[in-house]
Amino acid sequence: MDKYLKILKNRDFSLLFGGQFVSEIGTMINFVGLIWMIQNQTGSVFNVSLLLIMLRIPSIFIGPIAGVWVDRWNKKFIIILSDIIRGLLSILLVYLLFIGSYNLLTIYSIVLLQSIFDVFFNPAVRSVVPRLVKEEDLITANSMTASVPEIAMLLGPAIAGILLLNFDIQLIFLINGVSFLISALFEFFIRIPSIEKETEESPSSFMVDLKEGFTYIYKNRLIKYFICFFALASIPFGAVPVLNPALLYSLSYTAETYGYITTIFSAGLILAALGIGGISKKISEITMIVVGILAFGLSYAAFGLFNHIYSMYFFVFLCGAAAAFVNISYGVFLQKIVEPSKLGRVFSIDMAIGNALMLISMLVIGKAADTIGPAILVVGSGAFMALLSLFTLNVRVYKDAKDKQLTTAPAE
Repeated sequence: MDKYLKILKNRDFSLLFGGQFVSEIGTMINFVGLIWMIQNQTGSVFNVSLLLIMLRIPSIFIGPIAGVWVDRWNKKFIIILSDIIRGLLSILLVYLLFIGSYNLLTIYSIVLLQSIFDVFFNPAVRSVVPRLVKEEDLITANSMTASVPEIAMLLGPAIAGILLLNFDIQLIFLINGVSFLISALFEFFIRIPSIEKETEESPSSFMVDLKEGFTYIYKNRLIKYFICFFALASIPFGAVPVLNPALLYSLSYTAETYGYITTIFSAGLILAALGIGGISKKISEITMIVVGILAFGLSYAAFGLFNHIYSMYFFVFLCGAAAAFVNISYGVFLQKIVEPSKLGRVFSIDMAIGNALMLISMLVIGKAADTIGPAILVVGSGAFMALLSLFTLNVRVYKDAKDKQLTTAPAE
C-alpha cells in the first residue's frame, strides 16, 4: 500500500490518474447507455455489433498515423484536446436527443469521432507516464492506470442501470460529456517534462516519421518479436467476449451467471493489478508477459473443460489476474525499451495490429462457434496461448533478454 500512497504524492501523476478515473467511469456509463438505447430502439443485435465495430475501426486504420502526430505534437495538448472534443461530442448527442433530430447514423458518427480521438489519447497517455514517474515506479503507475477501466467496468453498469431506471437516457450522455471536461481540467495542470527531440530536432516529413516507426520496430529484434508474440496471443483473447456468453448459454446457465463471471474476471484483474508491484522487482517484465499468457491459456482451457459453476468462477478469476500481469508488464516493457521520441508510434502500431487481429478473431471464431460449438473453441484458444508461451520460453531472443535490466532493444 505504501508504494501506491507514495506515487499518489506525485502531483502530476495524481492529476493524470484522477482525470482518467473520472472519464473512465463516465465512458462505461455511456457505453451501457448506448447499447441499451440501440437495442431498445432497433431490437437488432447486428446494430449493436456495428456500434462495437465503430469503437475499434479507428485504431486499426488511423492508429499508426495518429502515432506519428503523438510523437510530433505536444502530448499535453493532445490529451486535453482529445478529452474536450470527446466531451463536447457527448453533449452534442444530448442536444440532438433533446430536439429529436437524430438517427442511427448520427449515433454511429458521434461514436466513430470519439473513437478517433481515443486513438490519439491512449498512446499519448502511455507515452507520458514514463516522464511523470521514476523508472522503478513504472510498474506501480501502470498497475494503477490499468485498474481504472476495470473499476469502471464494475461500477459503471450498476450506475448506468440506476440512471436508466430513474432518469431519461440523456442524463447518461450528459454525465459522460461532463466527465471528459472534468478530466481535461485535471490535465490542464499537469507538468510534463519535454524531451530533446521535441525541442532540438528539425522537423521531418510526415511520411518519414511514419516509416521510421515501422523501421524502428523491424530493426529491434526484441521489440519486433514481442509485438508479434502479443499480437498472436490477441487472436484467441479477442474471442473471449464472444465465447464466454456462448459457452454459458450452451451449458444452460443464466444471464445472471454471465454477470457474475464478468464481475469475477474484473475482480481478478483489479486485485492482480494492485498486487503486481510486490513481485515486479523479482521478475523481469518479459518473463511476466510470457508466464502470464501461459497462465491465462491454461486457466481458460480449464474454464472450458471443468463446467461446474464454482470451478468456472475460480478459473475465470485466474484469467483476470493473468490478464492484469500481461497487460501491465507489456506496457512497462515498451515504456522502458522504446526510445521516448518513438513511443507514440510504437504504441499506436502495436494497438492497431492487436485490434485488427482481435476484430478478425471475433468474426471468425464467433462464426465457428455456431458450427462446432463454443466449448472446443474455449479449450483450443487456451491451449493455443499456452503452446505459444511454451515456444517463446525456448526462443533465443527471450533467453538472451530475460532477467536483464532493459533500456534499449538489441538491433538485428
